[in-house]
Amino acid sequence: MDEQDYKNTLNNINGSIKKWEAIVDGTGHDLQGENCPLCAEFGGLTRCHGCPIKEKTSHKQCRTTPYADFIYHWSDAHKDYCNGPRRVVCRTCQSHAQAEVDFLVALRDEFVAKNKPEEVYYHIGQRFSRPYAAMANVQYILASIADHRVILINLNSGAHWGDGTHVSRNVYITQEELARVCQDNTFTLITELDIDTPKP
Repeated sequence: MDEQDYKNTLNNINGSIKKWEAIVDGTGHDLQGENCPLCAEFGGLTRCHGCPIKEKTSHKQCRTTPYADFIYHWSDAHKDYCNGPRRVVCRTCQSHAQAEVDFLVALRDEFVAKNKPEEVYYHIGQRFSRPYAAMANVQYILASIADHRVILINLNSGAHWGDGTHVSRNVYITQEELARVCQDNTFTLITELDIDTPKP
């Protein structure tokens, strides 16, 4: 899973949690897939392809989850309300809705633990290589992370790369921030074992 897919899925899980928290406290309601962020993203009621709930339970449409208990109870005990949005109208409704919140929170924790991209931090003095069509990889050194600027110095020519980009910290830069600075180029960190050029 790439970083963007990870962020999208996490946002949709969080959106589903907020939906059910609102149902628990009486301010929200359930319209099945019509107001479920996960269903909107993964084609709920038809495919559920890629949905983390389906991947956890191996069932479409949230079967075998507390949501199914909520639906069955609501349809059986509150038939007079069946034509409208599903809300909490008794303590049993609220209990099933809270169980759904707990289920989704646990799902989110499992999803993050399994899929969160490893955060890489780069420090001043670290060196990078970048493919260059006319010659072998050109090497750069991370020379500055301050005043909303990131500068990589080309060790071959002395030219610099990457100023003018906002950075949230003045001691190190994250992988995401470095990628934003160097959005049209690929810079690869050179490990200590790869160092063969003296630093300037």
